[in-house]
Amino acid sequence: MNIFEILKSKDSDNPILKDYQVKEELTNDCTSESVQPVVVNTAHKVADPINIEDTFNFVGKSLAKSYRRGEISAKELLRSYRKNVAEAETFCTFGYKIQELQEVIRTTHNPALKAKLKDVVEEKKALRQKSNLQNHSTQDKLDMFKIDVLGMGIGLRKVMASMRKYYKKTGNRNALIVSLLLVTEFANVNAKRLSSEKRRMAYERKTILLTRLSSLLHEAGWKSGYNEATGKNASYLVFVYLPSGVQLTWHCNEYTIPQYYDSLDDEWDGQVCMTLEKILVYIKENYHEFILSPLRNAA
Repeated sequence: MNIFEILKSKDSDNPILKDYQVKEELTNDCTSESVQPVVVNTAHKVADPINIEDTFNFVGKSLAKSYRRGEISAKELLRSYRKNVAEAETFCTFGYKIQELQEVIRTTHNPALKAKLKDVVEEKKALRQKSNLQNHSTQDKLDMFKIDVLGMGIGLRKVMASMRKYYKKTGNRNALIVSLLLVTEFANVNAKRLSSEKRRMAYERKTILLTRLSSLLHEAGWKSGYNEATGKNASYLVFVYLPSGVQLTWHCNEYTIPQYYDSLDDEWDGQVCMTLEKILVYIKENYHEFILSPLRNAA
């Protein structure tokens, strides 16, 4: 149970809530006769703290001191508490990087929001550490494929060039898609070892390619989409399925890409650091004759 579920518990021993009752005077439109005021307890209608300390923790030290000194009422204190919790609950962390969340934590005056974002940051840090370990494995594979792709005797860059030539020669739309998928993953993996500015440019290229691919995939009838259940330090996963049914995925944070893909309920297949290899296996199975023909002719 997270902190906000706890705070919304209906069984509250908070004395502030017990003090906070709204008197509502009822009137009858049909007669001028007045009726006695009735007491209506409205605490159950909103998210309320369990105890007085929770109330103070989420309104801030200054307001808590004012309440203790009798300078503000329980009603005013609860109004501030509910406003802060509502802001925290509705604050969407989608697309935020750790540094950006830390800046919000530093600048916000809302203690409830601070508490939520600190939890999010810690979760993202743990996922980032896991992601960094996986990235090393992916980069090792990239170095290996630069020398020899799956025993074909040629490097990755020659495979990429051969796929471009194949599309120009045949006009085959599927070959264009596969070529762009390969370039996308190359940009994605290679970005992780670049300096900050070059890394930004590589990821920007990845975003442009995934955006361009969305319409090509739709026209070709290839299954694709996105899902926010990433399991990593990212906002969502982009899914692309090869005609063979093999799943490709990319972790992304950019706001724009989901505009071009449909939402999918699919789950990640659990194969770590395999996107590049999956694409190359598909190329070897379907285009190896064209790719290797220049080598055979040279021999």
